[in-house]
Amino acid sequence: MEARLLDLLGSKRQMRGKAMGVAIKTYAGFARSRDGDVTDEELDAARQWLARLDPDTIPRSICDISFSRSSGPGGQNVNKVSSKATVRIPTPSILPLLPPILHPYITSSRYHAQKSSELVIQADDSRKQTDNVNACFRRLHDLITEAGKQAVPGETSPEQTKRVEGLQKAEAAGRRKMKEYQSKKKAARRGGASKMPAARTILQHAEITSVVGESGRVYAQGEVLQRHREDHALSIFKAKSGDEDFVFKRVSRPFYDQSLRLAAEFVGSRRLRMHNDCKQAENLLIYPYFNSTLLTLIREDPDFPLLERQRILRHVGEALQEFHGRNWVHIDVKPDNILVSWKCNEKGEKVVTSAALGDFDIALKLEDGQQLRTPQAIGNAMWRSPEGQTGRGVTKASDIYSFGLVCIYVMGGKDYLLLDNYKELVRNHISAEQEVLTRHFCFFGPVPEALPKHVDSEAWCAALEAASDDANKTVKEVPGLRFAHWGEELGPEAHDMLSGMTSLDPGARPTIHQVLASPWWEDDVL
Repeated sequence: MEARLLDLLGSKRQMRGKAMGVAIKTYAGFARSRDGDVTDEELDAARQWLARLDPDTIPRSICDISFSRSSGPGGQNVNKVSSKATVRIPTPSILPLLPPILHPYITSSRYHAQKSSELVIQADDSRKQTDNVNACFRRLHDLITEAGKQAVPGETSPEQTKRVEGLQKAEAAGRRKMKEYQSKKKAARRGGASKMPAARTILQHAEITSVVGESGRVYAQGEVLQRHREDHALSIFKAKSGDEDFVFKRVSRPFYDQSLRLAAEFVGSRRLRMHNDCKQAENLLIYPYFNSTLLTLIREDPDFPLLERQRILRHVGEALQEFHGRNWVHIDVKPDNILVSWKCNEKGEKVVTSAALGDFDIALKLEDGQQLRTPQAIGNAMWRSPEGQTGRGVTKASDIYSFGLVCIYVMGGKDYLLLDNYKELVRNHISAEQEVLTRHFCFFGPVPEALPKHVDSEAWCAALEAASDDANKTVKEVPGLRFAHWGEELGPEAHDMLSGMTSLDPGARPTIHQVLASPWWEDDVL
């Protein structure tokens, strides 16, 4: 879906959505009321003021500058010379100089000291006092510039009048994909599964290195499967031992230790991708090798047999059942964390041999009733639950929501779920979280009162309300966006199961046991 849902209703609508954008960026103090909409005249005045902004706009005479001993670079001068600069600016002095629309962003920034009601900016980048003072004022300038980007939307472009039209096209495309899924599924039942070409994998070669695992088994390190951007030693490699293929993954010490704990707790699991050997001296984990990930599989082979897709989803469900059964929460359920191996049978048809849920980097054990609350959201924005976007109230139910999205993706709903307009979002100062949350409210809304109560944050409640209002207005223009409409193409059993999994009320979602008890899984022999 290429249209940005937040831009459909113009600049005032975008202003209300800014509350959510700020909360996502952890400026938790700002929650703009929809009764306080900004006039077009105020926006124009703010744009003109920002256009004239330069480092000298804020007079240094209103600031208090002091120096203390530096802890930064400077050789022998470190901790001996008072070169660290601290600039204090009383908010009653600076706010009258700024457009009112920027005030909430300034007073909720990390530089604002609420008790003393002042901005406190420090720098010790240099051993020279003047350089550090200038660095403080550059940071003040950057703060005001960023506040302007957040608070003042770009002027409505001519293309925005075509947003609804774009949404309608996306809705129609998604519905066609759903119909294709069902028709191909029926054909597969009749023995009409198509023959598939082998998936193409481009691998980079690396110097072969021998590694002896803690088990005593010897492995030969081979080509690079995924190159690390900064440290090649942390790249993921394919490896071989005898006739078997494996994967080398060097990790941080905390994750290495957690992986040992998980492997001990889930001994013999067939659905959770645990390492089967390791090397402590290198923080090296050695995993079984899979042909592909679910994301790559669907992307490279959109005609992958539908019954085999359902088999993969069943395996993922069983993985979550095993994980949740011991009070672990994955937090990052998404297609590229699902590993798949397949082969061609004697008819040349692709058949899944194994599938497993992997990547437990941010997994957490939560005893019954516990909730994860973090300053920032964790996991992938496209596959997070609504409460996951806020970082507040993450539970096993959050995994269920993400698994529901994965099911929709596999059943042909990628046009509804995937973001492919990141550059456009950045240009318009819209975060991926903001876009995804509003989009999901369009699909799975209306938003129940239980969601803001679950999140339990004044700032986030205002943000969720603003996004909900935007989504409701969008759905009035494109009613077919509701899953209640396009999800019907999947059949009644799938529609009923997924409606529960993607409920915006975390407390109303089914457990993984209830999900796997759905009649949809009995639709085919798995």
